[in-house]
Amino acid sequence: MFPTEDSKKLRADCLLTLAKKNPKLVKNIIAAFIKHDIRLVEQGLLSPNTVPKHIEPIHSFFHAADIDIHWKSLHKLLPRQRITEDRAYSREELQQMLATATNLTDKVIITMF
Repeated sequence: MFPTEDSKKLRADCLLTLAKKNPKLVKNIIAAFIKHDIRLVEQGLLSPNTVPKHIEPIHSFFHAADIDIHWKSLHKLLPRQRITEDRAYSREELQQMLATATNLTDKVIITMF
């Protein structure tokens, strides 16, 4: 079952209340979340480049609420990011995509990007 907007707000409010009372406990909860993501990385279920993207909204949430959490120590837990091997398409690859595209919209999208 997916959480509703009301349950998400309730969870966020509870976490915010807990952070105001005991920021060290919330820091330990975030560290446990990072360690869980690291286990997923080790199992090959998650890219190491994704883990910081899971932490950014949490960081923004507590920053907006003006809760002081020592983020430097949490960022040290993050796995090293991998350099991806993305590259631009070659002229030949683009020509092949245009030749196989059956739809005018697809051809426009290929040409623009």
